[in-house]
Amino acid sequence: MTENYHMHLPQREIKDEQELQSILKAGKYAMIAMCRNNEPYVVTLSYGYDAKADVFYLHSPISGLKLDIIRDNSSVCATVIEDRGYQSGRCTHSYRSVVIFGNMSVITDETERVYGMQTMLNQLEPNPRELEEKLLRTKKFSEETAVMKIKITEKRGKEL
Repeated sequence: MTENYHMHLPQREIKDEQELQSILKAGKYAMIAMCRNNEPYVVTLSYGYDAKADVFYLHSPISGLKLDIIRDNSSVCATVIEDRGYQSGRCTHSYRSVVIFGNMSVITDETERVYGMQTMLNQLEPNPRELEEKLLRTKKFSEETAVMKIKITEKRGKEL
């Protein structure tokens, strides 16, 4: 997707796959960009990252704009940022970030839906088992919660 472009300052590029995965595993939310009919939309969502499958899992209500958009155009771009703080007196910000490109879809298989939510809870919660017991066995989860995944096709990292 971005193979024709190069990073302006190549010394800032993070190329090591383990380092990219480390940033994604530590992140709690991603800004996800999507587009339909030449109308852009960006949404911030919590996620869980499965490094082995190179997949993000996310959740939302079963209806809404983001789900309508991905049914029409599943291509997405997302950014995860590790904020290292503003550098006073330099008018710059220190960070590490990963930009991902991929395809987002709604999961229909119940086993994968539960796995996706477990992946999110494991990444986001200090005590994931406690919330898993409460959340995954509810009518709201089974009937009102969409679980999505982004299958990553490309990722690029940068640090400053």
